[in-house]
Amino acid sequence: AGEGYEQGAMLDNSGGNTDLNSMLDSMISRCEEGGSGPAKFMCGSCGKIMARRKDLRRHVETHLDMTHPCGICSKVMKTRSSLAAHYSIYHKNEVSSPWSMI
Repeated sequence: AGEGYEQGAMLDNSGGNTDLNSMLDSMISRCEEGGSGPAKFMCGSCGKIMARRKDLRRHVETHLDMTHPCGICSKVMKTRSSLAAHYSIYHKNEVSSPWSMI
């Protein structure tokens, strides 16, 4: 992994997020509220329910004991999406993509 972006053993040798994404998916279950309407997704850690899997995936990451430091100013984020938002707000002219620093 590159400097400033640490995921510990979660990263494979290529720097991909395959293991982390698999872990996040394993923490999400599909549920039906009341048996009617569209399926919902539930966090296996706290029971929070969301309509969109991608939103719950972002939420589930907050339950992991991981940090994602900014490679420019060293501010530490709890999720990858928070780090991406940080780069686009505070460092948009310094890097084209936060993931290019990996």
